[in-house]
Order: sequence, then C-alpha cells, then structure tokens
Amino acid sequence: MEVWHWILIGLGVVTLIALASKWTSSANVSDAEKRRLMNLEDEKKLEGFLLHYPRLRRGDFEGAFAIHNSSQDKWFVDCSSTVYHEAMEIFSGNLRPYAIYRDIQDGDFFSIRAIPLAGSGYHNRQELRRALESAYATGKKKY
Repeated sequence: MEVWHWILIGLGVVTLIALASKWTSSANVSDAEKRRLMNLEDEKKLEGFLLHYPRLRRGDFEGAFAIHNSSQDKWFVDCSSTVYHEAMEIFSGNLRPYAIYRDIQDGDFFSIRAIPLAGSGYHNRQELRRALESAYATGKKKY
C-alpha cells in the first residue's frame, strides 16, 4: 500500500515522496533497522542547533527526535508535529523534562537527532518514536 507524504526540507523546498507503508513492530528493532534509522537522522550539536534554529524552524517537520546529554550519557526521546520547535522549547526550559534545561545551565554537552516521519517508513510518529527509543535509549539512563 502506498502512502504519499509532503515533506518540507531545508530551505522550504516541497517535495512529494512516495513510499511503501511499513508496518513494523518497534518493540524489537533489529540491528539493521537501527542502522537504517541512524542513516536517516540529522544530528546536530546543541550550539549548532541554537545558531541555526531560525533557518531550521522554517523547515520544521513532523517526526521524532532524540536529545542526548553526552556528559551524563542520558537520553530523551519524543515525537512532535513540529520537531525543531518542540526541541527548542525543551532546550529553553519551557517544556518538560526541565532537567535538560538545568543540565544545559550546568554546562553539560548536548546533541539532538531528528528524523522526519516522511521517508522513515513508519506509519505514524509514535511508532517512529518507539523505534528511535529502542535504537538509542534501551538500557540507558533517561530523562
């Protein structure tokens, strides 16, 4: 079954992407699926994210994201209809988990990995979030 998604990328170029729906169980994400997810991700260090946020915000998208505190090796995984906006709200201390904002203030190093739902092969963003959480946060400290 084919599903058509509109995706807004980078400078606002709208592209129509056809993809086959993939009904996967994200409870047990295979190693191959983890590698595929890692290839789709867009990883940014916190400083780069904050610097380029105005441009990124124009190209915001529906999907999932993983915030990594590399100083403490802690993870936060979530999904949103506006990934970059929600991440910025978390980094600014306006959304939970507030501990991320406190850790930023304490000087911890962060990065964010963002994956658009369109092109991911997942049917909805919750399914993508579960797969991302399985790939990154399983057995690790979480916020």
